[in-house]
Amino acid sequence: MRFRFCGELDAPDWLLKEIELVSKISVVRIKLILKEVVNHMLTGAIDFAKVTNHTATAGLAASEVKACIAALTFIFNNGAKYNVDADTLTNELQQLGLPKEHCDALVKTFNESKQALRSKLQSEVLKLSGLTSVGWRVDYILASNTLTNINTPSVQLCFNVHSKSSTTSNTASAERYAFEVNSDKFRALLSELQSAFAVMESLQPLEQAN
Repeated sequence: MRFRFCGELDAPDWLLKEIELVSKISVVRIKLILKEVVNHMLTGAIDFAKVTNHTATAGLAASEVKACIAALTFIFNNGAKYNVDADTLTNELQQLGLPKEHCDALVKTFNESKQALRSKLQSEVLKLSGLTSVGWRVDYILASNTLTNINTPSVQLCFNVHSKSSTTSNTASAERYAFEVNSDKFRALLSELQSAFAVMESLQPLEQAN
């Protein structure tokens, strides 16, 4: 069975086991634990002692508590990643065996933190420097006292890009990259760039759908 919060794939087997553990924790305690989970996802910090205290009444071992945190983190992370709506997430979690009251508490916290989680995920996505301009020139060598191959074209390329000037500054700076290639290498470069562009174009409908 495929689940939206799993990227339209089957839920992993380990998650089913951990959901059973989560179900043993009271709804009131789950709400408190979820706050720690969200804080961990946004800041990287978690008060494990506090989480352990919240799960004490459920009689879970330390390893089981960590497993519950991993399951809740997985659900929140994927829910935000795939932009899952509340109704869909509630239905899918119930299908996996999580009690309705637990689902309601989980989805409520998820909705409250969804935008912050999505912003956090977007900030961690690999981003390339922005290309501002491309310059090129073709030189045709007619004669040379140092080169053996003459009467062949040579392509001069220059890329200007925007990038962060430093990790401590938010201002963008321009960088220039220039190089020379012969006709054969230029044809190979052009072919690879055209292939990469075709792949990017084919992925656009999927991004718009999400």
